[in-house]
Amino acid sequence: MEAQRKPFLNQILKNHDGLIGTLLGYGRNNAWAFHEKSKNMQSFIDEKEQLRMKTFCQQQGSWKFFTGSFCRDFSYLPLPGFAADFNDPETKTLKNTYSKSRNKILDSYREKDFLEVTLHLLCESKS
Repeated sequence: MEAQRKPFLNQILKNHDGLIGTLLGYGRNNAWAFHEKSKNMQSFIDEKEQLRMKTFCQQQGSWKFFTGSFCRDFSYLPLPGFAADFNDPETKTLKNTYSKSRNKILDSYREKDFLEVTLHLLCESKS
């Protein structure tokens, strides 16, 4: 029960990038390669994802985002970014998984009220 009394990341995991990255879902091999500062590492985000990220960040600061019209169009929702080895099969699996999740999010919110959908999903997950 040491983990209940001490800060988890810095005292239990000792800020170990390999362990933390594995827990955060970056993939075991990616996390450990990052920990070892492997030269094979690239950004998980390709040019298409970088454009999505840029547009997403620009939209968040706009009035359109706060008035809700952006909340009906998540097409700019980027995949998570992290250092990855593109040759690793686990990376390909993660990218596929994240793309499917993004598509599921897009389908859930398409042309629907953001707040209603979100509250419904939150209530559904509690039951």
